Amino acid sequence: MKSIRYSESAAKSIKNFNHDIKIRMEEAILEIAKNPLLGKKLKGNFAKESLRSLKVWPYRVIYRFESAYLDIIYIEHRKDVYR
Repeated sequence: MKSIRYSESAAKSIKNFNHDIKIRMEEAILEIAKNPLLGKKLKGNFAKESLRSLKVWPYRVIYRFESAYLDIIYIEHRKDVYR
């Protein structure tokens, strides 16, 4: 399992979620840490940064992984995340 690092934006998003969504997010992030290929590769400008996306309805977790770390970059509502 990879060590998880959160960007300021992602940490703030998780902090502001209600209890049920926060639990779902934490479970999804732990699954990503176990299997970083779980999410889909993003295209365009996001691909240049090797970003991936996992759906946790109605939100998206945007992340990148390295050999030892899982970096959670954004957690945003699906309508806003790719803007």
